Amino acid sequence: MTNNDEDRVQEAFEEGNRLFKAGDFVGALAAYDQSLELRPDDHAILNNRGNALIDLGRYGEGLAAYDRSLGLRADDPTTLTNRGVALRGTGRYEEALVAHDRSLELRPDDPDTLNNRGVALGDLRRYRQAIGSYEKAIRAFERIGATAAIPYANMGEALYLLGWFHEWHLQRAVKSFRRALGIDGERPHARNGLGVCLLALGHPADAATEFSRAVERAPDELDPRYNYAVACQRDGRRDRAKMELARILDEHPTFEPARRALDKLTAEPIRPDVWQAWTQGSALRSVLGIALLGSLALLVVLPIVYLLFPSLDSPTLPWQYYVAALAVVAGALVLPAVRQFRAFGVELEPQPPRSAEAQLEPLLR
Repeated sequence: MTNNDEDRVQEAFEEGNRLFKAGDFVGALAAYDQSLELRPDDHAILNNRGNALIDLGRYGEGLAAYDRSLGLRADDPTTLTNRGVALRGTGRYEEALVAHDRSLELRPDDPDTLNNRGVALGDLRRYRQAIGSYEKAIRAFERIGATAAIPYANMGEALYLLGWFHEWHLQRAVKSFRRALGIDGERPHARNGLGVCLLALGHPADAATEFSRAVERAPDELDPRYNYAVACQRDGRRDRAKMELARILDEHPTFEPARRALDKLTAEPIRPDVWQAWTQGSALRSVLGIALLGSLALLVVLPIVYLLFPSLDSPTLPWQYYVAALAVVAGALVLPAVRQFRAFGVELEPQPPRSAEAQLEPLLR
């Protein structure tokens, strides 16, 4: 290769890096391809080409570029990390975790890799381990004198998914999302995650405020717009919720969560009918229902009889037994209609928070 060719390779490579940083991934890819025509076995160019492909959503092609780069330099931790991101994009979560672990063996305190390892663990529903990886990423950023919102936001997502079991995790998730927004208030995903946690904690008005702010920052993001409608419904603003859902569907007719939610809100409510729930089954169910109804009536009437006619001998059982019997019979009678009661009180479910990987940076030389 002549000196002139070397200069052309370097110019195209640097132009690709400039375009990548500017967000022009199509242009960056073209520049990297131009470099590879003259230097097809350059691991750095192949790595950066993979980055451009990943940001274009072409994960399979990005993975192939990283594999070629690793074939030339198998111990490059940056390419291993990027390969893990590509594997995640193709749904190969276990392999993604292996790639990140291998990268950390070579560069143990890399904060981006620690964060992306947490994302892979979250994909595998190993949320407690994911939280530990995010905490390590945060400490790694602090050691180099930097702060990053992404691991805080990702940790909030993992804590939310644990929050189904412990309210304490939801409270920690709120703090984590607030910390992310304190670092970078422009992140709509973090604000959406904060809103979802507030909704789970029973604060729909506060959640609606956070979703509204997320929509202001990213009006094209559907999750915060949909979640705003959910918060309105839970806050008692049913008409506003229907209006927001209809607006989403006007712009995005294929967004199924909004379609299902609007169908729920506009459907005629099914009023609970305990007796119908029993009689629509078999004859045996009907007889059992009548027996339970008779027992319930007897338990209600007997105390009145003993009050009106004190000369009658009343049972000597403690009153707690009586109350327990009343509760058991009433519960058994109502049980078949539980689904109808739920249908009558419609409650929409929000779209959960989503994790984010670290921004991929080209490997410059």
